[in-house]
Amino acid sequence: MKLSVAKNIGTFRVEADYIGWLENCESHSFEGALNNLFNYLRSEDGELCINKYPKQKFNIELLTGVDEDGDNKYKRFSSFTTNNIKKII
Repeated sequence: MKLSVAKNIGTFRVEADYIGWLENCESHSFEGALNNLFNYLRSEDGELCINKYPKQKFNIELLTGVDEDGDNKYKRFSSFTTNNIKKII
């Protein structure tokens, strides 16, 4: 059994179910992760992502620790569909 300590427990990350983790969307607060997600989606890359995968879901997940193999464990904190996001931004 590998023993490991998760660094940055309490960090929020954004995951898109079609493309995976979004770079530069990590934050130590939910509001920060949400702002980073919206900033990404307002960018040219984000607009292309929404148009290419219109049924995509974006999840904000919280780093809660590590499992017995030393891999980070996350818990879904909030989810947004592309349709929800289009209404917001």
